[in-house]
Formats: sequence, C-alpha cells, structure tokens
Amino acid sequence: MELRQLHQFVAVAELRSFRRAAERLHMAQPPLSQAIRRLERELGAALFTRTSRSVDLTEAGKAFLVEARNVLSNAETAVLAAQQAAQGRVGRVRIGFTAPWAYDVFLRAVTAFRRQYEGVTLTLREGTSSEQVPLLLEGGLDVGFLRLPHGHPVEGLRLLPLREDALCVVLPPTHRLAGSRKLSLSRLQRESFVLPPLSGEHGREEFCLRSQIGRLCAESGFAPRVAQEASRMETIVRLAGAGLGIALVPAWTRRQWPSPAVYVRLDSRSTLARLTLAAAWSPQSQSPALEHFVEAIRRVAKK
Repeated sequence: MELRQLHQFVAVAELRSFRRAAERLHMAQPPLSQAIRRLERELGAALFTRTSRSVDLTEAGKAFLVEARNVLSNAETAVLAAQQAAQGRVGRVRIGFTAPWAYDVFLRAVTAFRRQYEGVTLTLREGTSSEQVPLLLEGGLDVGFLRLPHGHPVEGLRLLPLREDALCVVLPPTHRLAGSRKLSLSRLQRESFVLPPLSGEHGREEFCLRSQIGRLCAESGFAPRVAQEASRMETIVRLAGAGLGIALVPAWTRRQWPSPAVYVRLDSRSTLARLTLAAAWSPQSQSPALEHFVEAIRRVAKK
C-alpha cells in the first residue's frame, strides 16, 4: 500500500464523488476508480457503496478513513521533522563549559541561539577543559568552551578562539612591588604564593591553572613557594589582597570580584603566561544544529 492510494481514498471519501476527487487530484476519473477497486481488493473489503447518484462509505470505509488520515498526518509530520532536522531547527546540542571562565560568551551564545532555534534542545554540562576534551573526541559532547594556554592546539578538534587573557600578579596594596607597572617571574621567586591545591578537588578548573602556573615558574627556574591554598578563584584573589601571599590569576578576575588587591601585569613571553577561551568541536560532526550554534558563538564573540 502506498501513500498515493491513501490520498486517493481520502479525496473520494471527503468529496463523495469520483469526479470531484479526480479533479482535486488532477487525474482522470477512470484511473481513480480503478485505483480504489485495487485498494478494496487489497484490503478484502468494500470501502464505498456506489449508486448512480451517490458514493457513500461503508462501515469498513469509515474505519479506514480514520486511520488513513492518521497515516497521512504522520507522514507529513515525518517529512517536516526530517526537513527541520536537515535545516538544524530541531535536534539536540550537548554543550560543555568551564565555569566561571566561559560565563560571559557562553551565556550570550546560548541566549542568541535559543531566540532563533527554539526547537533545538540544549543540554549543558559543566566540566573542566581536561574533562571536556575526551568527551568531544568520543562524541559525548557536541561543543565545548575550553580554557587553554595561549596558542595551545588540541589534536582532533576544531578551535574557535573567543577571548585571550593574560596572567597578572595580584599583590596586597602594601606590598613593596605594588607600585610596579609590570613584573617578571624572576622578581617573584622569593615570594610566597596563594595557589589552588594540587590535591583534593581535582575536577575544578583552578586545579588546571595550578599546573599551568607550576610549569610557568619552572621555565624561570624555580618552584613557587606556597603560603596558602584555596580552591576558588575568588578566595585566591581575596587572600592575596589581604596580604597572605601573592597570586597569579587571569586578568578577567579584576572585573569579576571587587578587592583591594593590586593587579600588576606579568612580564613574560611564555605562552603559559596567557590564556585562551575557545569553543571546540569535532570536525567530523554532521549536525546542522551544531553548525547553527557555532555560528551563534561567532556572532556574539564579535560584539
């Protein structure tokens, strides 16, 4: 049985006339009559009672009409769903983000996308950059917002740099170096640092920053002396501002939390002294909805 047969049957059933149904279907009446007879033979039941003056549905025809309309409606729904999926207007985009590094551009991209593609389901998953990368490579996430050392490639993923940030030295206002315009790492090797812990909350993005700072200091020939450890970036900034040690933090934190701390530019050409927030996704993805979401990221990143 074909959908064409159902369309023909419904037209005759609704118009109660083979002639008018043939006109609606843009076909001759004899082929339509033959098609209905073939359908009846296939079903093993008469669908219409025919007289010279009228065409009426039998009980079998009435029952068949209800289901035929349902089938045609479902077929139209299936076609529309396929078309919308191909256009990226339905589907799902699984998004990973690292907080709070990605909040600004991430939230603006989600808001802009939702306004235009309401039929697409967005599934959000918070995680560190190191947690997101394998999920992106294995297909567990469609797109991620990653914090990476500046210029750091990720093999197997396409990256869209969104924002660059430098590490700054955070000092208490009374510190002897607080009036400096910039500071090299060599001038900090005798200082005590407030750093994220090396153990404990390994899932936090700050732990990844601790590793980056350690490698940066190692390039200058020393290991940072730890005065205090704090898991949250806000706490690190506040402890440094209170004089419990100095800290190396991204410059964006200056705008994030009010603090009496003094921020001094770090004088270093190392790529480890800069951070990049980037959107990442697999070039193997064939999802039109993902393509639209990446385009939304591009638009908001330009503003």
